[in-house]
Amino acid sequence: MANKPDVAAAILALFLKRKERPIKEALLENDLRQARKLVNGGSHGLAEFTAAFRIGESLLPVKPVQLVVSVS
Repeated sequence: MANKPDVAAAILALFLKRKERPIKEALLENDLRQARKLVNGGSHGLAEFTAAFRIGESLLPVKPVQLVVSVS
């Protein structure tokens, strides 16, 4: 059942909502290792995640940490 896109999306949304606060706190501290650990349980793929995060961050007019502070 979780292989259906709508079910998978709902599961992901629920998972991220439950981890929202600690993920935001890790990002506020610029602790991408901890943010990654909260999402996947470890640091596997940390280098790729960090690179992708930094690229995405550079493309935004407002830094993600500013967004985290403003919506908390």
